[in-house]
Amino acid sequence: MNYEKSCGAIIFHQMNDAKNILLIKNRDGKHWGFPKGHVEASETEHETAIREVFEEVGLSIEIKSDFRYGFSYQVNETTEKEVIYFLAESTSDKVQVQYEEVEEFKWCTFEHAARLITYEDDLKVLIQSQKYI
Repeated sequence: MNYEKSCGAIIFHQMNDAKNILLIKNRDGKHWGFPKGHVEASETEHETAIREVFEEVGLSIEIKSDFRYGFSYQVNETTEKEVIYFLAESTSDKVQVQYEEVEEFKWCTFEHAARLITYEDDLKVLIQSQKYI
């Protein structure tokens, strides 16, 4: 069995009186979720999340609190994948998308994000993160 590990972040940003959540639409799968990517050799989970967010959406983030949410799933018959998300704040809302991987992005209210998210596991992580935002 092959094993993959990805780390990413639920990113929030204060806009007027609300904290909005960043969602991205993945170019390959056409699904709405959060920025994430594979852990590279010698990287910590936090380092991976920070790097992947910067690569995919051009934002510098600060990991907040002790929020860490993980889940695993079978990618196919030979590969299992673990995904770890952290909660992070961005001081900027100026997204610069890496169009090779990201088709679209939206800053959303919590409620709008909950309606847009494609996968149930991503919805679960959003709901858990709300307690920490």
